[in-house]
Amino acid sequence: MDSLIDERKLSLLFEKVKGMGKYALEMQSRVTRDYKKDGSVVTEADLNISKELVSTIRLLFPDASIVSEEEIGVMGDDASSIFVIDPIDGTDSFSQGFPTFAVSVGILNRNLEPVGAIISMPRFGIGRDSLSLMLPPGGTLQLDGRPIPKRIIDKDEIHQIAMGSKNSRTIDFSRFEGKTRVFGSAVIHLLLPSISPFIDGALVDPAFVWDIASSHAVLRYFGMDIEYFDGEKLSYSKEFVFNKEPFKSTIYCGGERARLLMREQLPPRPDRIKSSDQ
Repeated sequence: MDSLIDERKLSLLFEKVKGMGKYALEMQSRVTRDYKKDGSVVTEADLNISKELVSTIRLLFPDASIVSEEEIGVMGDDASSIFVIDPIDGTDSFSQGFPTFAVSVGILNRNLEPVGAIISMPRFGIGRDSLSLMLPPGGTLQLDGRPIPKRIIDKDEIHQIAMGSKNSRTIDFSRFEGKTRVFGSAVIHLLLPSISPFIDGALVDPAFVWDIASSHAVLRYFGMDIEYFDGEKLSYSKEFVFNKEPFKSTIYCGGERARLLMREQLPPRPDRIKSSDQ
């Protein structure tokens, strides 16, 4: 059951995540960019934050499994809770000095469903300097220390969407008359439809479990979800979670009505649809 996680220990992890957000903020002015084999950016801060969070989770939740973007291996896949770490989501933006990055921990249950989240955005707030949140599995969302009741959020129009920088190459925008916002962080893109009154939905190109797990839990808290263009809901397989394989194609994120409108107005470009997605 989701409620089996000790909320006192989860609060200790929340403080650690916020501390890592402050650490990232301190490191940002002197960050050195490096590159992984796949060409993505990595920094010393990513590696240090990953080590700190893995160590903390192992101490607080010794029976849990851990998946981290920067860890080579993971613990067993038979635990009742899986913690999914993205030490810095939006590393490219972070390494260029931009404010749009997040330290993220998502929580999956035994059935590989996103049920909890801890996120620190030390330079990205909505009308404030920073933003942090904690969603205990089965509990109440805390946004900057304020409890936010669970409720259904859906939007009848899609005036503004958040999207990835590559979506301009993969999506047909000829039917869309709204505005787009690109922040460089999948965690932030997915989070905004649920916590911003102005962002109605989000598009995210194929990414990994650590890019979406935390924000997906928050989306579901507000009755929102994630699906592919064909309407199939995004599900978490063992390959996706433990083998670190990306999901298959662009995802549409938001309330049920918003997802429908996005799929109608923002279809994939025909030349970018893989045969396996048709």
